[in-house]
Amino acid sequence: MTNRERCQARIVRGSDAPCSRLVVSLGRPVGQNFQTTMTLIALVRPTQPNAGKAMKKIASFLFAAAAVSLATPASAQFAKPEDAIKYRKNALFVMQQNFARLGAMAAGKASFDAKVAAESAAVAEFMSKLPWAAFGEGTDKGDTRAKPEIWKESVKFKEYADKMQSEMSKLAAASKTGNLDDIKTAVSATGGSCKTCHDAYRKD
Repeated sequence: MTNRERCQARIVRGSDAPCSRLVVSLGRPVGQNFQTTMTLIALVRPTQPNAGKAMKKIASFLFAAAAVSLATPASAQFAKPEDAIKYRKNALFVMQQNFARLGAMAAGKASFDAKVAAESAAVAEFMSKLPWAAFGEGTDKGDTRAKPEIWKESVKFKEYADKMQSEMSKLAAASKTGNLDDIKTAVSATGGSCKTCHDAYRKD
């Protein structure tokens, strides 16, 4: 069994064995988005001994996200509204989990690790681009905390989403420097953009 196969097997099992920095290759180029997603799957690793289930959930979602983004245009990605709701909630969950690592380091609640910070920021930045195609018509009802104002104020909602993505990109850039003060500043700005959107468009 090759290193790639061993790593893939560990991800599917939800093992806590690290598989950092291994790019999963399918043997042929299939598009930048897919290759980026495979890299992110390799970078995601649990932070606790019992985090296997969370890792499996994250890896499964990233595989699904890659398949969906390659197979169909954004307007036709979801067969049912509940599929779209599940997709966007999972995307936001993965983003939040990685952003939270950076937040903990910035707040002094976790030891600063420049490598983990950079990797977590890269995953969070990528995931920040995924949820928005899933806010289509008919996805305002069901298992969601999204307010109906999202669809009434779509231009403003998009501005908030774009702002968050921009701040997430700045955070990723700051994390690459390894400078904790820069990361703290970017974490604060990113968290603020998330809160602004939540206050306006997420139900309590």
